[in-house]
Amino acid sequence: MLSHTLLLAVLVAPAQNVHPPWAPGVAYNVRDLVSYLGVAYVCWQAHTSRAGLEPPAAPSLWRVFSGRETAVPAVPLGLAASAVGPARIVVTWSLVPGATGYDLLVDGTVVGGAASPYQHKGLTPGSAHAYRVRAVNEGVSSAWSDAVTCTTERTTSGR
Repeated sequence: MLSHTLLLAVLVAPAQNVHPPWAPGVAYNVRDLVSYLGVAYVCWQAHTSRAGLEPPAAPSLWRVFSGRETAVPAVPLGLAASAVGPARIVVTWSLVPGATGYDLLVDGTVVGGAASPYQHKGLTPGSAHAYRVRAVNEGVSSAWSDAVTCTTERTTSGR
């Protein structure tokens, strides 16, 4: 009887360290799972690991794996920018199903929580501006869209 009880306990014991251990010098992709100090982590951004970027020390790269994966949203399509007078550009893009928000890259600066249409105001007449957008879903971001550029009008239209 004792041998049967012991066998049953071994069969139902939870598996430990079922994910490969984290290691420096490894190229990790989004959604890769690793074990580090007995905790499971999911990769949130593709990267090659190195000392100092261990999962607990790099929250932009790793999150504790809860057993439920957050889907990486698609890249937004249809990014367009139109000048509206000498001091304003309106930027639009198509919404991504499942996205909880958007980041807009405006002349190299990330604007978090942006919405389409986005109003870029207070610009200099005749100035050129570049834009890219990415979708966000619970902290997981898509890749950036291709860039678009737009130049404000040089002078007022005289209306």
